[in-house]
Amino acid sequence: MKKVFTLLLIVLSVFSTNIKAQTNCNLHAKISFERDSSQPNKVKFTNLSTPANDIHVVKWSFGDGTYSSDFNTSHVYTKSGLYKVCLVVKKNDSCQRDTCINVQVQVPPSPCSLTADFVSHADSLQLNKIHFQNSSSHFERGDSIRWTFGDGTSSNDVNPTHIYKLPGTYNVCIRVKKISTAGTASCIKEICKQVIVSAATISCNLHAIFSFVRDSSQPNKVKFTNLSTPANDIRVVKWSFGDGTYSSDFNTSHIYTNSGLYKVCLVIQKNDSCRRDTCINVQVQLPTPPPCNLTAYFILHADSLQSNKIYFQNSSSHFEPEDSIRWTFGDGTSSNDVNPTHIYKLPGTYTVCIRVKKNTLAGIVPCVKEICKQIIVLNQCRLEANFSFEADANNKNKIYFKNTSTEANSTINVQWTFGDGMSSTSINPDHIYAHAGTYHVCLRVSTSNKCYREICKTVEIKEPEVNCTDISKFILTRSTVNCLEFKFTPSAQNPDWKYAWSFGDGTGSIDINPTHVYPRSGNYTVFLTVYRSAGCASTSYKIAETGACFNCNNIWVKYEYKRESATSNKIYFHALSNYPILSQTWSITKLSISSSTPIIINQNNPVHEFNEPGDYRVCLKTITEGQCVKEYCEVIHILSPNAACTLTAYPNPASNQVSVNVQMEKSEMIHVYIFNTLNILVKQKDQPGTLGNNTVATSIEMLLPGWYTIKVMYGTKVCYSKFQKI
Repeated sequence: MKKVFTLLLIVLSVFSTNIKAQTNCNLHAKISFERDSSQPNKVKFTNLSTPANDIHVVKWSFGDGTYSSDFNTSHVYTKSGLYKVCLVVKKNDSCQRDTCINVQVQVPPSPCSLTADFVSHADSLQLNKIHFQNSSSHFERGDSIRWTFGDGTSSNDVNPTHIYKLPGTYNVCIRVKKISTAGTASCIKEICKQVIVSAATISCNLHAIFSFVRDSSQPNKVKFTNLSTPANDIRVVKWSFGDGTYSSDFNTSHIYTNSGLYKVCLVIQKNDSCRRDTCINVQVQLPTPPPCNLTAYFILHADSLQSNKIYFQNSSSHFEPEDSIRWTFGDGTSSNDVNPTHIYKLPGTYTVCIRVKKNTLAGIVPCVKEICKQIIVLNQCRLEANFSFEADANNKNKIYFKNTSTEANSTINVQWTFGDGMSSTSINPDHIYAHAGTYHVCLRVSTSNKCYREICKTVEIKEPEVNCTDISKFILTRSTVNCLEFKFTPSAQNPDWKYAWSFGDGTGSIDINPTHVYPRSGNYTVFLTVYRSAGCASTSYKIAETGACFNCNNIWVKYEYKRESATSNKIYFHALSNYPILSQTWSITKLSISSSTPIIINQNNPVHEFNEPGDYRVCLKTITEGQCVKEYCEVIHILSPNAACTLTAYPNPASNQVSVNVQMEKSEMIHVYIFNTLNILVKQKDQPGTLGNNTVATSIEMLLPGWYTIKVMYGTKVCYSKFQKI
């Protein structure tokens, strides 16, 4: 009985201690919520707990297995239902409060966003052969499709080609259907268009085609390449990106601000009667934003000699150099410096705030955090620094500086720095700058009681005015695509001057940088007259020589290749043409990877060793005599290299050193080669090998971040491995 009574006293003591600790806890947990008007399954939660300044830890649980530690937060639910949402606020280990509420969520059904559409064009050689392309939006692999061609025939191909037996007008329809789950309504859309099949001979030789690749560092940026042929006959290009924007560049790129499936179309035109178009659906997915682990915080201290000069240091966690920052100092001023220094004009108590923000792609929810602190400023120094300056009337490089600083009561010490490495201690100095440019001039004034102030201003020294006789000098540049086209560029350019060009063929221009196409080959005398002012005008001339122009349509380019007998993945390329080739550019793209970055080789008749088997598109782009640009492409199948093997690189990713293990049947030399993604050799080493396992380690400290391929050769063996440098 005595032991039971003692145990009861201990329990009551612990219970009393816990009651006392909780009694001293001043926290009150409280939350409110509202549904997003545009997205019913998104709920915004507001933390109304008090006192807010005493809350050090916040934890939300949303009832669906997910959590958040933000003070105020929002959550998107993926399923309808009743969820128990709880908030826990904590001051310290002995002070914690929590509260829960039930939230009813109704996830709206997915709308039928399918839109049926298609484009078509006749074959350039066979008019009754029509190529159809499905350009329906939100059409995905697995959805069903049916075409009816208006002549009693049909097809279930996604992009069919149909040959009509007779000319005429046909009603062509496309019907697309989403494969829906049980219990949901079917999503079906259909559209019909009239297609005219003519028996006349077609003289339009254009073929519209393009490819695209997503930017590896910016997923919402897509690069489009115009592969239409023949390129020299294309006069008008128009891209539509599916989001209401357009471009007329031959090759272009576009940044999308929202995720989605976009119908991108290319229209090319030779003349009013020769026009082709094609469309491709491009899926854009903006990356999921990383968790907002940013925490705003800062520290500060006053200058030891000038108490109203405060040094602020950003100590926010997870803050990166590319993130944005804004300070407000409580006196109406602000700064975007990472670690600013601020001088207060008056003593007092100020609320200083730091706001940090993660810079994200367009369409991504930003990560923003802020914290404020009160500081007390004691002002003991009443000195104010200031100065003015003006240039000499005859020598613009000579600047007169006037010290307009004010002091409280003691003698001023002066220190000038003129921004070009020179300085002065004169009260009102003058300074001659040796060169034109923008200079940061600073004045520092101080008194005997260690009170000082500093002010800096920008002084701009301009280049001397161009001599009047030289203002009309110019250069001319002939186009590398059209030998009859020239671009003219004045050596001196000023939008306030007047320019008058005479091209020597009876035409002219008043543009500053005109481009002109001559009607035929020959030598033309080009004059430029420039009027700077009533008393300054100058004229210069040059000869524009077009030379003998070639007809690029009569030039053909192709290539042949052969494999090395000992190594099947080593290919020798040789370019062929009926005109002399001036330059060669080779691009190699692996077709099994949709976003493969092509390897570019600027070399005549290169030899290339392929690292992996598969199908590659190899294109040769040339500039021939007469400055004609020609391109030829072919798909090449690469077999596995003889005696090839695979190794495992470790660690992967790696930062300082990467290693592979090589099993050898006899002692011989090991050769190691490291290639970047452009197949350029960036590092190599040799290491003696012995019977059994050999660890081959290579330093990669000097390599740039990215993916690399390791090639290891010993005896008749050729082994490969990949790793990522971080």
